[in-house]
Amino acid sequence: MDKTILFFSIEEITSLAEFWARENYQFIVIIDEIIPISDGLNICAYCISYKLDDKPYGYVVIDSNRYALNCILEFCLSGESIFKVLQNNAKYNDNENTEKIIYRIGSFNYAILTGECYYCSTGEQINDIELESLCEIYRNSISPESYLNYREGFYSAGTITASGTYTYQNLTNIAYFMPSLMIDFPSSQINCTPTAATNIISYYKEQRGFTGINVSRQNLYSIIVSASGWNSTGTTGMSIEDARDSLHAVVNAFGYDFDSSTYLFDLWSDWTRDIYNDFPVLTAVYGYRQDNNGNWIYKGHSIVAVGYRQYSSGPKYIRVLDGWNATVDRFIWFNSSFFTSVDGICIKVS
Repeated sequence: MDKTILFFSIEEITSLAEFWARENYQFIVIIDEIIPISDGLNICAYCISYKLDDKPYGYVVIDSNRYALNCILEFCLSGESIFKVLQNNAKYNDNENTEKIIYRIGSFNYAILTGECYYCSTGEQINDIELESLCEIYRNSISPESYLNYREGFYSAGTITASGTYTYQNLTNIAYFMPSLMIDFPSSQINCTPTAATNIISYYKEQRGFTGINVSRQNLYSIIVSASGWNSTGTTGMSIEDARDSLHAVVNAFGYDFDSSTYLFDLWSDWTRDIYNDFPVLTAVYGYRQDNNGNWIYKGHSIVAVGYRQYSSGPKYIRVLDGWNATVDRFIWFNSSFFTSVDGICIKVS
């Protein structure tokens, strides 16, 4: 499943900022301002400032790329926002003539336009050419080569790094389920996402008693592809959001109820909560890998989360059906540097 870089909308940024505030503040704070952060070419992040009783009360910086390694880039639970601190330090408070945008020129180094020059976090004043140069240098310092091959984030049960004792949870009867592989389905439609979706419904049918879905796995796969509207002859794989919508239609067509919940963050608690409650999670992992020419490309792969292991010290693992191996003893190292992001949609059939 290829992945086009997509960005959060302002509405989504607002929702994320409100969610983050509820999780991290002891008091009810409200959003004061949302100011975009530019890397010199695009909006790469947003600085959201909060206030309490009309006084500044900290900020959070959220990456605009919804598939970034870390969604939360920086935060402070008290005081002024990045923009206001820069403005105050520059002793330039003419709000009408100050451009409401922050420029990222280095790691935790920003600049704002103040009058006819840019004032930086370091206290320097720079011109347009110097700003463009600093933005470009920092952009180029963040290269795909800094990522690991995302395929290496998958493990068999015998190769995971064990560290201490662990707690675990698996879906009911998952040990008796034999997952389908991508190669089991028509080569003209082969894709990891409908494979994952087929495995989810096959699990509900074969291990959870939903026998009213009385079609073969091959036919189920074709129905899911058809209902999704996905162009199997195109260059982009089916998204897990399209698979969710397709599963909704297919499950209802067979007379069952469908519900789902989409995760906003890469939170371990989301996967473990829903697996503990006996629901599979349609999951997508994203990261970089090298093609046959040695070029780093951004790719995604859809899988099904069916269990987890949490060690007393060391990595956390999600047990998965990955479409590459006909076994339920495969794991991903959750939130490791192998993946830039892990997306999930809990699938509930009743």
